[in-house]
Amino acid sequence: MSQPHASFDRASNSAGVLYMLSACAMFVLGDSCIKILGKQLPLGEMMLLRGVIALPIVLAMAAGTGDLYRLPEAARNPRLLLRTAFEIGSTALFLGGLIRMTYADAIAIQQFVPLAVMAGAALFLGDKVGWRRWAAAFVGLIGVLIVVRPGTGAFNWPSLMVLANVVCVAGRDLVTRRLGVAMPTLIVAIMSIGCVGASGLLLLPFETWLVPTGWEMFLISIAAFSSIGGFYWVTEALRRGEVAVVMPFRYSLIPYGVLSGIVVFGEWPDATTLLGSAIVLGAGLYALHRERVRGLEERDGAGR
Repeated sequence: MSQPHASFDRASNSAGVLYMLSACAMFVLGDSCIKILGKQLPLGEMMLLRGVIALPIVLAMAAGTGDLYRLPEAARNPRLLLRTAFEIGSTALFLGGLIRMTYADAIAIQQFVPLAVMAGAALFLGDKVGWRRWAAAFVGLIGVLIVVRPGTGAFNWPSLMVLANVVCVAGRDLVTRRLGVAMPTLIVAIMSIGCVGASGLLLLPFETWLVPTGWEMFLISIAAFSSIGGFYWVTEALRRGEVAVVMPFRYSLIPYGVLSGIVVFGEWPDATTLLGSAIVLGAGLYALHRERVRGLEERDGAGR
């Protein structure tokens, strides 16, 4: 009787892996469109237009599931408001940096997020983190420093913006853990998409907004649909599969990003970027491996 259960677990984890790979592809597709548009349109305008296109779709989805009535209550939830503030900061900082630097560098720096979340959970949420995972976080930080290369011309404002994005994303994910499962995912999406889009207006006094062409609106629409798809698939991935199995495939952002940089933008990563990316990737995968080992040890101990 145990075999069907094992098969179900494998099927769930396989589905979770597929969803995570799909989500990462969606994120890279949307970010690539924004990077293309960044040569013509200001950042705030792109953020607003993307939100204007995506928000009605998510509102309709929430109305269809019956979750929309929860929106007024959720808008007063201090944790959700804090999460939304981190979301605004992370989006503006990452896109602002991405427009001005190579895709491979930006993605490599951002892959320090899982290690930053682990460290933040230990420092602020009281999670137990052993010396091996602390060592992995330190090694991952070295990998990030190799990519940004402090003291050289590669260490500039765009790289600092993506580094600050890592802090915002880590904060967002830590607050998300405190939201609880009672908060509907679509309500979180509405708050994120709506407020991030509206925050683009804050940049209006510092930018010269233009009337987008049909081609530019087409790319913004792709970015909007991709943001919805990425959010949905990553949520499905974490709900259907084990986190320790699914999360390593978040690092598919690195090869996706490198491929997009080469094919779309003609950006070939240099040896230093590849070395730093490999170090960050290895450190993150080892930390996730240790997390899985710790979880197995705790379950074995509870079963005795």
